Amino acid sequence: MILLFRPNQTTIKKMNGQTNDQTSNQHTGQTFKSEFDCSDADVGLRGRIKDFTFANFTCTQSTGAVAVLLSETPHQFHGLQTVGVALFILNLVLFLSFCAVMATRFILHPSMLKKSVTTAPECFFIGSFWLSTATVIMCMERFGVPHTGPWLVAAIRVLFWIYAAVTLIYVTAMFATLYLKPILQPSQAQPAIFISVYHVMLTGTMAASIASSQPLTARLPIIVAGVTYQGLGWILNLVLMPWFIGNAIGNGPGQPSNCPNLFLAVGSSGYTIVSLISCSQALPGSYSYFARRPN
Repeated sequence: MILLFRPNQTTIKKMNGQTNDQTSNQHTGQTFKSEFDCSDADVGLRGRIKDFTFANFTCTQSTGAVAVLLSETPHQFHGLQTVGVALFILNLVLFLSFCAVMATRFILHPSMLKKSVTTAPECFFIGSFWLSTATVIMCMERFGVPHTGPWLVAAIRVLFWIYAAVTLIYVTAMFATLYLKPILQPSQAQPAIFISVYHVMLTGTMAASIASSQPLTARLPIIVAGVTYQGLGWILNLVLMPWFIGNAIGNGPGQPSNCPNLFLAVGSSGYTIVSLISCSQALPGSYSYFARRPN
């Protein structure tokens, strides 16, 4: 599903105040139209594009994750892989469409580019874009490699290193911005903040997913990078966890509509366990260090 941001309490109070002002001035013959009054005219396509945020990439993130899950289900049956391929193609179409809409948004409204990376909570949902990219790469490994030649294995290896480099640069810049220009207080930390570090952790999950098909000379560096990135993501998660727990203890779980997001706080543990186990299983037992020390 596509997520849309809801107005906060300040915006709601402002809307209510403007409505009351409009009602109170009806007796004097004066009418003040609220900027939130959409009864006279539709918002229009341009306005819809302006409101299209990075949070919508949670749709492609989850769709791609389901496709990967179907490919790795231990109890396979005839047609399950076909369902996974259909979901992968659907996810790819949605991902490219969302990227096109986001590019259009920044072209039509250039100021939204800076706002999207410096304003909470949208800046945290940029991680959903990278997570969607990771699921696309993993789906290429699961559904493409068995039916193509070695060229796709090499292409996936190149995409992995590009993804690792770009996400490292992004998470460094994001946390530098968070500390140099605070955009929220620790007491305001919401579950969405964890999405901002999950794309780093997913580098380890991606390494575990693609390592077994890579040649021995390239497999070990990928596994080492995957474990390193997984550790980095886990450390960042430990930094953010006290903020989230303090906010939950002090302010409660929040609005009922936000309660389903609470599962995001425990996702880091699952990513770490799966990544470390899968990377250990993909270690080349007859290569380099492991060949010299079999025991």
